[in-house]
Amino acid sequence: MKRTKIFLLASLLAFFFGSGTHAQEKLGKVTFSTSCNPKVQARFNRAVAMLHSFWFQQGEKAFREVLERDPQCAIATWGIAAILIGNTFAGNATPQDAQKARSDTARALDRRQK
Repeated sequence: MKRTKIFLLASLLAFFFGSGTHAQEKLGKVTFSTSCNPKVQARFNRAVAMLHSFWFQQGEKAFREVLERDPQCAIATWGIAAILIGNTFAGNATPQDAQKARSDTARALDRRQK
């Protein structure tokens, strides 16, 4: 069982990092309607695709870019929080990650109420 998990992990790492291609070349198409500025919609969709493809570092950066371009796009903060929590199936979230996710979400709610 332990060997199987190690093999699967090694295979996933080789697939994601060994190919030398960019994340966007491996992402599927996502359509996630939001009330955000239409100018950030394509970037937001790409960030969601990264989240669902476990491209956590690139996805967080993409969601933060959406927020830079549209600070009122609160749903982008949901994406950041989801990434900070990590893969819930792997159980790898730390209490610090959860607190950061809560703080980011609270900031987004404050921005939306203004």
